[in-house]
Amino acid sequence: MKSLLTHLMFINEGKLVLNTSMEDFSETWQEVIVAPDQYEAAAALKPIHVRSGLGSKIMLFESVAREKLEQLGELQVPAVSELFVAKMQKRQEA
Repeated sequence: MKSLLTHLMFINEGKLVLNTSMEDFSETWQEVIVAPDQYEAAAALKPIHVRSGLGSKIMLFESVAREKLEQLGELQVPAVSELFVAKMQKRQEA
């Protein structure tokens, strides 16, 4: 689906919660598969969403330097659906 999109917008309760180009998507948001010994360091960088993986936590970060995240575990570009969940939950908590 990412290859078909040029922009991504999420609207929640009439409010725009995300408006970005797909070009900026992989630069702005990164997921890190964090090993247990790095949980505290990763949490200090304030992930916008955390979910459990097999023996790890998968943390989603917005606008955190890639160099910092690489030290915490395996980096990957999040799925659009993961970012959607994170942004909608963040809005509900606010």
